Amino acid sequence: MINLINWGALMASWIARKMSMQFIKYCMIGVSGVIVDFVLYCLMIQVLHWDYQVANFISASAGIANNYWWNRKWTFKSKDHPWTRFLRFYAVGLVGLVLSAVSLYFLIEYAELGKVVAKLITLMVIVLLQYNLNKRFSFGGIQ
Repeated sequence: MINLINWGALMASWIARKMSMQFIKYCMIGVSGVIVDFVLYCLMIQVLHWDYQVANFISASAGIANNYWWNRKWTFKSKDHPWTRFLRFYAVGLVGLVLSAVSLYFLIEYAELGKVVAKLITLMVIVLLQYNLNKRFSFGGIQ
C-alpha cells in the first residue's frame, strides 16, 4: 500500500512539473507573439500612419500565426490535425482580436489614452484569456 501511495505522489509531482514547464513555454512564446504584435502595430501607426484598427488587425494576426507555429512545435508538440488546430487557434485569436478592437476603441476614443498605452493595456488582458482558451480548445483533444 505504501508503494502505491509513493507511486501516486511521484506521478502527481511529475504531472505538476510537466504542466508548469508547459505553462512557462506558453508564456515565453506569448511574449514573442506580443513583441511581434506590438512592434508591427507601432511601425504601422507611427511610421506608416495607418489607421489603428487596421494596424491592430494585421499585427495581431501576425502574432497569432507566430504563436501557433511555436506552440504547436515546442509547447504542445502537436503533430496531428495541423489545419484544424490552426483554425481553432486562429478562432481563439479572432475572439481576442475582437475584444482588442473594442477595448482599443474605448480606451482611445473615450478614455483618451494614447494608442500605444491602450495597446499595452489591451495586450495584458487578451493574453490571459487566450492562454486558457487555447489550452482547452486549440490544443485539446480533436475527435
